[in-house]
Amino acid sequence: MAPRRSGAIVTVGSSSAFDAPVGYPHYAASKAGAHALSQAVAKEAIAFGVRVNTVAPGPTETGMAARTPAALRQDLDDPRVRPYATAGEIADVALFLASDEAANLVGAVVLANGGRFTV
Repeated sequence: MAPRRSGAIVTVGSSSAFDAPVGYPHYAASKAGAHALSQAVAKEAIAFGVRVNTVAPGPTETGMAARTPAALRQDLDDPRVRPYATAGEIADVALFLASDEAANLVGAVVLANGGRFTV
């Protein structure tokens, strides 16, 4: 990408970095670190025409979600917001960040959490 002075990198973080679930401080901390790493790389990579952004999903139907303890899953099921995202919905956000339509986004962390921080 750097020799062509063009490209986009999309990393996957988590909304948990901003609203750590009880019992998962290690997960929230690791995702916050991933966000910070992506933002630091974005500052360096943009000089080479390479954009770096992060999608930070909220609850998403994945294998990991299937192992979520029932009590935590119940806390995440809030009728005021969208239900768990599908992997395809999160992929759509990542594809947008990689596309030319997101050419002005550099170092962004896009929350794809169904509105969980609005309630």
